Amino acid sequence: MSAKVTLEKNDKTLVIKTTRNAPASPIAVDTSVTSSTPDALTVGRLARKNTTAGDIVANLPPASSVRNGQSVIMKNEIGANNVNVTPGVGDLIDSAGVPHAVLPGVATEYFSNGISNWTAR
Repeated sequence: MSAKVTLEKNDKTLVIKTTRNAPASPIAVDTSVTSSTPDALTVGRLARKNTTAGDIVANLPPASSVRNGQSVIMKNEIGANNVNVTPGVGDLIDSAGVPHAVLPGVATEYFSNGISNWTAR
């Protein structure tokens, strides 16, 4: 990532402008179609799923292994079934210990609190 700082004097005011070139987000593409092999999600990545053959299970990493505010994005991209995002053992999603369903055509971002909870948005 690179940053540029520009100083401009406007009358009696000093204006500081910054611009940043953000790095491209890494994208993981997964076309798994069976729930018999749950998929481990990776922090900081977008997981795109194909649910044409049925529901898929995707496991969040332990919230305690992730810094507060880091996230995982799950997109149910193709198909008419759900992606069931499962919290780790002892973890919660929105204060509940049950899988969170990502419906067809929907993307959900999960934010870790760094301890034991994920917040879905």
